[in-house]
Amino acid sequence: MKKGWIRWALLAIVIIASIAAAFFLTDSREQVISINATPFDVMQKLTDSNSYHLWLPEKFNHQVTLRQVSASTVVLSTYDNQDSIHYTFEIIPVTRDHACEVKIAGSPEKQTLYKLKALMEDPAWRYGFEIRPVAVSDSLILTLQRVGQREKSDSIANVLSQSLYKTLKQLPGEEMPGYCFVSKVSLANGLVETAVGVPVKKRPAQAGESKVLALPSRGKLLVGKSSLEKKSSLQQALNNYIYDQRMKRVAVVMDKFPVRDGAIIRDPKQELEVIVPVY
Repeated sequence: MKKGWIRWALLAIVIIASIAAAFFLTDSREQVISINATPFDVMQKLTDSNSYHLWLPEKFNHQVTLRQVSASTVVLSTYDNQDSIHYTFEIIPVTRDHACEVKIAGSPEKQTLYKLKALMEDPAWRYGFEIRPVAVSDSLILTLQRVGQREKSDSIANVLSQSLYKTLKQLPGEEMPGYCFVSKVSLANGLVETAVGVPVKKRPAQAGESKVLALPSRGKLLVGKSSLEKKSSLQQALNNYIYDQRMKRVAVVMDKFPVRDGAIIRDPKQELEVIVPVY
C-alpha cells in the first residue's frame, strides 16, 4: 500500500514538473510583440544587418549571422568569446491596417524587446493610426459658419460648402479645391456651431458673409488619417499623441473632407483627415 502511494506521488511530481517545464519553456523562450508597421517594412529592418547594433546587447554587436529561411522568417545567430545567442523571428500579419506581430524564439531580454519594437515601428503609426506633424500649407481659409441643432450639423456643413463654392466662382483667380475643412463646436441646449472653410490664394476684398481665417505660415498641424467610421478612435489617438509629446492645441479641430462641385462627400469607408493646430 505504501509503495503504491509512493508510485502515485512520483507520478504526480513528474506530471507537475512536465507542465511547469512546458510553461516556462514557452513563456521564456518565445515572445510575441505587436508592431505598428507593415510586414514588408518589418522584414526590411530585420534583414538589415547594419541596424542590429541599435537593439542587440553590446557584447553581441560584432559577429552577426543572418539567414532568411522564408518570406516571413529570419534566423539570427551572434556570439562573443564566451557566449552565443540564436533568435528566430516570424512575422505574422494581422487584420489591422499597417500592423503585424513578430514571434521571437530565443529568450530575448525585455530591454532588447523594447529596443527592437522601437526600431521596427513606424513612428507615424505608433498610436494605431497614421499621425504626422506637418507645417501649415493653407494659411488663408475662407470660412462660413452657422449655428443649428446637432442632428442637422452635417446638412448645414453641406449648405455652407456649396455657398463657398458659389463665392469662389465669383473671385478672380480662385477655385474650389477638391476638399474643404469642417469644424464643429458644441454650444448649450443641443446647439452646434458648424464652420466650413476652403483655402484661398489671397484675401478677397468682398466675400459676402464669409470671413478669412489666417493661420500662421510657421504654424504646425497634427494630421491624423483614418476612415470616417473610425473617427472617434482616431481622435482619442490624437489626444494621446498630443499628451505624450507635450503639445498644446491652439484652435478647433478640423475635419478635411473631399468635395465635388461644392458638395461634401461622406462615405464611411473613405479616408478622412482630422487636423489639430498645435504648438
